[in-house]
Amino acid sequence: MFHIGWMNEIKIGSVIKHYLENRRLSLRELAAKAQIPYSTLHSWQENRTPKDIEKVKRLANTIGINVDELIFGISKKQAEKDIDINDEVFKGTFEVTIKIIK
Repeated sequence: MFHIGWMNEIKIGSVIKHYLENRRLSLRELAAKAQIPYSTLHSWQENRTPKDIEKVKRLANTIGINVDELIFGISKKQAEKDIDINDEVFKGTFEVTIKIIK
């Protein structure tokens, strides 16, 4: 699996917790607001990897951030600064696999 520095750790749980604390909302209130099952948000709050990208996008939109910020805790602007296209990690041949899981 291919990881880039900041992308090696899922931070969705801490992003959700931070949002809830700042807005003084409960997880149930956020679930209702985002129209995502409470159990799904609870698992994400425990840093379990999200499986449904549509729900991830819906939550990001509800919170008012992009998907990178939601999952990795970093803004797109910061991510672009962190990635150096001339870095060794980008040299060589890559194989990319895409599969449908449903």
